[in-house]
Amino acid sequence: MRSLPAAQRQGDALLLARQTIPAAVLDPILRTADAAEATYDVQVRDGRIAAIAPAAAGAAPGGLLLPGLVDAHVHLDKTATFDRAAHPASGLMEAIEQIQADRVRWTDADIARRAEWGLQRAWSHGTVALRTHIDWSDAPPRSWQVIGELASDWRGRVAVQRASLTALATLADPGKGPVIAERVARDGGVLGAFIVPVAAELAQPLDAVFTLAARFDLDLDFHVDEGLDPAARGFDAVVAATARHGFAGRVTCGHGCALGTRPPEDVAAVLGRAAAGGVRLVSLPLTNLFLQDRRASATPRQRGLAPMREALAAGLPVAIASDNVGDPFHPYGDYDLLEALRVAVRVAHLDDGLADQFARITTEPAAVLRLPHGGPLRIGAPADFVRLGAASAHEWMARPGTAREVWRDGIPIDPPEPAWPERK
Repeated sequence: MRSLPAAQRQGDALLLARQTIPAAVLDPILRTADAAEATYDVQVRDGRIAAIAPAAAGAAPGGLLLPGLVDAHVHLDKTATFDRAAHPASGLMEAIEQIQADRVRWTDADIARRAEWGLQRAWSHGTVALRTHIDWSDAPPRSWQVIGELASDWRGRVAVQRASLTALATLADPGKGPVIAERVARDGGVLGAFIVPVAAELAQPLDAVFTLAARFDLDLDFHVDEGLDPAARGFDAVVAATARHGFAGRVTCGHGCALGTRPPEDVAAVLGRAAAGGVRLVSLPLTNLFLQDRRASATPRQRGLAPMREALAAGLPVAIASDNVGDPFHPYGDYDLLEALRVAVRVAHLDDGLADQFARITTEPAAVLRLPHGGPLRIGAPADFVRLGAASAHEWMARPGTAREVWRDGIPIDPPEPAWPERK
C-alpha cells in the first residue's frame, strides 16, 4: 500500500509535492493539460491554498488530492436506529413502518446522540458539508430543532444544511404547506417532499409546492421514484414543473430508481429535458442496492439504481450520497462518501473517465448545496481536502485499504474513533 509522504515546510508555508489531482475537481484555469489527472505542487499558507503549480517531473508521487467531500442526501434523524428493529426490513414499505414505530424513542437526547455520531463519522472521513433530510408531517419535529442546534455546534467542521421531508400532498395543502415553508425559510433550510412511487396526478400539487418555494425563496429537494415500477413518473413531473416555474438550478431529485426500469429512449428523453431545465440528480447506491428488489430467499435481479451513465451522457449533473446509515432503510454504512463512490463505480460501471467520478462526491454535490467554498481545488480556497495514498484514480479504486489523510484549515486532523451508538 502506498504511504503518504509528509508535507514539506517552506518558510511560513507547507508544500504538498507532486499531488495527483483529477481535472474534474481542479479550478479550470489551473489545469495544465487535457489529461483526466495530472501532478501538481500545492502550497498551503494560513489555512488556505496559496498556490497550485505543475509539479516537476521525476519525483515520486505524493498522493491523490481531492477537495473536501460533500454529502448531498443523508438522514441524521434516522441514523443508528437499526439495532432497535426486530429484523431487517423486507423492502421500502416495511422500513417505513419500522422507523415510524421507532419514533416513540426519539427524545431530544436520543436524536442528538445518534446524529452527533453521524456527524463525527462524516467529519472523520473528510466530509465538509452535508444536507440532511428531516421527517416532517405537520408540526415542526423535535429533530428539526435538535439537529439545528447540532449544526450550530458543528459550524467550522461540517456545514449542516437541513431539508424538510414531507409528503407532497401535505406540503401542497394550503393550510399546512405555508406554515412549514415559513419555518424552513426562517431557519435557512431547503423545502423537501417525497413523492409516492406511482401517483395519478402530480402537476397540481407540484405547482402548489413550487409556488410556495418561490414565495419563500426556497430551493426544492424531492425524494422521487424510489421503487421499481416502470409506471412511476414522479421525476418527469418534477422536471416539467421546474420548467413551468422557471426554477432552473434550484431543484434536486434523489433516488430515481424507477428510471432504470423504463425503455431507454423514454429515459433518454426525460434526462435530456432535466439537463436542459437545470434539475440535478442525486444517486444513492448503498441504500438503493440494499432495499430495492429485496425478496426473501431470492437474489435481487434489479440493481435499483438511477441510470447514472445515461444521465451523465445527457449532460445532467449527478451527485452520489450516503443516504441512510445504520437504520431500517440501510443497516450499514459509515458516512463515508468514498465507500459510496467505490460501490457506484463498480455496480454502475462508471469506468469511463474514472478520475472524473470524484466530482460526484465533491464539486457536483457542492453545487447542489450552493456552497461558497465547496467546489474545486483553487487558489485562495480553504485548505480542506482529502489526501489519498495512491498515484492515480485507478490505484485508489483497486486498493480499498488506501491510506487517507483529512486536512482542515491547512492541518491534518486525527479525530477519535467514536463507538457505535449504544442501543437505547
